[in-house]
Amino acid sequence: MAAGIIDGYKLDGSENPQFSKSPPATTVIDNGLSAAFIGTAGVGAMYPQSGKDYQAFIDDVYAHLIDLDHPMWVGGQYYDESWTMLALLMMTGNHIDYTKY
Repeated sequence: MAAGIIDGYKLDGSENPQFSKSPPATTVIDNGLSAAFIGTAGVGAMYPQSGKDYQAFIDDVYAHLIDLDHPMWVGGQYYDESWTMLALLMMTGNHIDYTKY
């Protein structure tokens, strides 16, 4: 599910990856996964929608984000680690609620 999200799309929805998945993976970044895309998709799926349940997808994204053996650093370690942290803060309910300040 979450592993099917790539690191780039065209406006018409077709795939346009900046980095391709290169099986078999030889380094941790060869898995072709980007936390900037996968983490934000998981956070977006958290929004309640009538009659829709995306909990399985959210759980899959969370599992990918916390997997330290296979980090999603396609966009670069600093960039994707920042997106990983932001997504995890939001998904765990630990992100600051800016509407209260």
